[in-house]
Amino acid sequence: TPSNYGDFLMQRVATNYFAAALLLPEQATVEFLQKAKAAKEIAVEDIRDAFAVSYETAAHRFTNLATEHLDIRTHFQKTHKSGIIYKAYENDGVTFPQDHT
Repeated sequence: TPSNYGDFLMQRVATNYFAAALLLPEQATVEFLQKAKAAKEIAVEDIRDAFAVSYETAAHRFTNLATEHLDIRTHFQKTHKSGIIYKAYENDGVTFPQDHT
């Protein structure tokens, strides 16, 4: 049923958040991001490399921490070459399309 699928998605989001928080601890990651912001050199690739995580994990964690600690409102999306958004996460109020057309 749709509610069960929604529950599954929420559990998956929570699990991914927990994993990212373990791999990219808040204090260390925020310090890294604050230094990068001060140098005007913020790049998801640098976060990925510094913490030895995937690009997607780094992007998710950046989305959360930059919004809260750096006053940078941002969102994350993965788009298929056809243009369909198949993964999206936002902290900035952006509205993602709901219909593939």
